Parts: sequence; structure tokens; C-alpha cells
Amino acid sequence: MKKHKPVMKEVQVVSEWICNKCGKSVQADSNDFETDLIHSFQTEFGYGSGFDMEEWSWELCEDCLVDIVRTFQFAPDGFGGEYRTESSESQQQRFEE
Repeated sequence: MKKHKPVMKEVQVVSEWICNKCGKSVQADSNDFETDLIHSFQTEFGYGSGFDMEEWSWELCEDCLVDIVRTFQFAPDGFGGEYRTESSESQQQRFEE
């Protein structure tokens, strides 16, 4: 048999999101729509990479994310949302506008 007792435990919670590119910040207690404009990313590097076995995570505001994506040669999969029925050529054309 196990007996349990209540324990107060300190936990870390997000208080603010900060864009790693421009520094824009959004408070965690902001309305939900504002926090939806910050996007989190994570990537892991494998063997042979110059960053072998490192794991990176960062946040970007929507403006900075779009700025970076606009440097891509090809539109990302899913670009255009409700326009997904378009051909990939049409999506690419809209992406380049």
C-alpha cells in the first residue's frame, strides 16, 4: 500500500514570449489572439552536421516568420490555407506576389 501526502511544487510557466528575430514581446496573460501571433519552433541536428546533436528552439512573431518564409524559393506546404485546392503552381504564384 502507498500513502500519499499533498506537496507544494514550484513549476515554471511562460510569462512572456519574445521573438528571437525582432524582440517583440507578448505577455502570457494577453488575449488569446495576441499569443496566436507568436510561433514556436524546434529542430534537432543529427550526426555529421556542423551542429552535431544540438537541439535548438526559438520563437518568431508572425511578421518575422513571413519575412523569413518570403526568402524561400518555393512556397511551404500548406501555404494559402483555404486555397489548398489550388494547384501547386497557383500556390507558388500567390506566394511570389
